Amino acid sequence: MSDVLAHRQLAAAIDFTPLHPSLHSKAHVERILDVVNRRHRMAQMAGRASVEFYVGLALKAKNERGGNAAVLEDAFVIRTFKNGLGVFVSKYGFVCWHSSMQD
Repeated sequence: MSDVLAHRQLAAAIDFTPLHPSLHSKAHVERILDVVNRRHRMAQMAGRASVEFYVGLALKAKNERGGNAAVLEDAFVIRTFKNGLGVFVSKYGFVCWHSSMQD
């Protein structure tokens, strides 16, 4: 949707086609883009959650096949907090957050 809006505005800017009257209203365009951006953000979050869920299922299955041994992988610390850290597990391609209850 946002690409259609951008192309229509570009076409109007070079006098290729006139801009639809509804697109002259800044408030109307902002409302449209707010909806587009919210949907895009929700789709991204759903995709990430889906990846984390299936990676978790795969790790659980791997753990059960291996006799409940811990699964150890290399990870890169990407952020530190007072109560934990964020790590990127490159083998599985996702970020996980580990919190520590110690102060």
